[in-house]
Amino acid sequence: MKNMLLTVSLWCVGLSIAIAQNRSVTGSVRDATDRSPISGATVNAIKSQRTTASGMDGSFSIDVA
Repeated sequence: MKNMLLTVSLWCVGLSIAIAQNRSVTGSVRDATDRSPISGATVNAIKSQRTTASGMDGSFSIDVA
């Protein structure tokens, strides 16, 4: 019984660590010469294969793993 309780407890801890690794990345896309915001630019998170577009003010937010 103790071994089963320990196994289930360790499994729950491992699962919570795996789930907690999601992060949100925010930023802004700007022109390199005059620093003006670029709206509608595509932003890709390569490892999580997620994509978003920058807003009218060049800002973006994307969830990554």
